[in-house]
Amino acid sequence: MKKITFTVSKNEITKVGNRYLYGKNTTTRNKGELIEDFLRKYYLPNTEWYKKDSVDFETGSDIEADGMKISVKSGEFTLTEKIYTFEKSDSEKSRMIEEYTRRTHSDTIAYGKVSETETEYTFTIYLITLSQFTSIVKQYAVFTTISGTNRMKLKVKRDITKYIEVL
Repeated sequence: MKKITFTVSKNEITKVGNRYLYGKNTTTRNKGELIEDFLRKYYLPNTEWYKKDSVDFETGSDIEADGMKISVKSGEFTLTEKIYTFEKSDSEKSRMIEEYTRRTHSDTIAYGKVSETETEYTFTIYLITLSQFTSIVKQYAVFTTISGTNRMKLKVKRDITKYIEVL
């Protein structure tokens, strides 16, 4: 596990509801996208980068750099909607996590959070292995219904930083 922390002046970022605007970027970003952008900008500046959801989790990663294939997650997150079930059970949960592990292109997870003071935003990002990530997902993921269907996906509905820190 590697912990990365950096701060950004509030002059660089404007919060609009639960989304953010910054620099020359004219589109608003959610926290996950913001974490991904600033991880690239401050920690991995010369990286291959794809816009959100433009690369399937099976064929690419959010960031590919330094020999790592990184999937970015933040706050509450969904494992993927492409692996689903109709049955809530421990065996289905295990099957879904194993299938995700087998199919994902990424080998590293960047889990981040953003906190703020009056003058700055602080980004805390943890780089963890896929194995460490799936052990946390096994403990804390719950079944939620995919909107408009009777299918269920796995979602982690809590900040997992304190669990990562004990790895």
